[in-house]
Amino acid sequence: MFEIFYKNTQFSYRQTIITIFIFTIIGGLISNPELQTTVTSRGFLVRLQRFSPLMIIGLIFHGITTVFLLIILIKSRRSAKIKKQKRLIVWLLIGSLIGVLLPSLPNMPFDDFFIFNQLSPILNIFLEEITQSIGILIIGIAFLRVSKSPWLLQRQKIHFLVVYSPSGLTLFSKVFSKEIKKDDTFLLSGAFSAVTTLIKGCTKSAGNVESILLEGKELRIINREKFICVLLLDYSTQASDWAHMHFSLEFEKSSSNELNDFDGGISVYESAETLINQFFT
Repeated sequence: MFEIFYKNTQFSYRQTIITIFIFTIIGGLISNPELQTTVTSRGFLVRLQRFSPLMIIGLIFHGITTVFLLIILIKSRRSAKIKKQKRLIVWLLIGSLIGVLLPSLPNMPFDDFFIFNQLSPILNIFLEEITQSIGILIIGIAFLRVSKSPWLLQRQKIHFLVVYSPSGLTLFSKVFSKEIKKDDTFLLSGAFSAVTTLIKGCTKSAGNVESILLEGKELRIINREKFICVLLLDYSTQASDWAHMHFSLEFEKSSSNELNDFDGGISVYESAETLINQFFT
């Protein structure tokens, strides 16, 4: 909620519904809810009374959030264009089903429909803990495998990346969008150089231009000592900025000799294709 207010973002219907249920449940938990106590050989098991208002609200909340989560993941998989991203979403979907949906079944108040409710309370709790742990483990492993490629955690579209010298000569370019031809990037390099120089001159700014907002797109610019790296994408995020910056740093590191002794040849920079595969696919 603080993040929403901080970024001046409007509540969506999904956030509104979840927020209402969260505060309703919190209020119920701190106002002497009806409890059910079961005596075991090692102590007591205390749970919410079956069919109590708070338990029903909790089950509804659990069901709604599960449905929202599944819808988001299914839509994300359909819109994903990278195989690695599709696999990530599939593992997140499996982990969510095991860690979120299955643990809720023993809490269902309808004894005749769920075999879980015919088991002992201790076994019910054991099944909940095991399924939650397995689900969390699957989700954790999925995130760990893409921890070095945060680009996979977002669905936005990147249009092109261009690296050019301070004089405006294209050193390396990669086009991701079918609407843009690779030959166009040679013209874009000169345009970028001219526009940034003009903006700095008109605004009397000593710093570099870092971004240019277009209609529905954003142009991100990183200025290094020997080159400028330009990225055009739908909108910038922490993941895109991370990938953009690390690509620039690795490009500078792998091509330091060529950049220091630049003789006009650009074929030596074609090896940057491996960096594209590392940070943007």
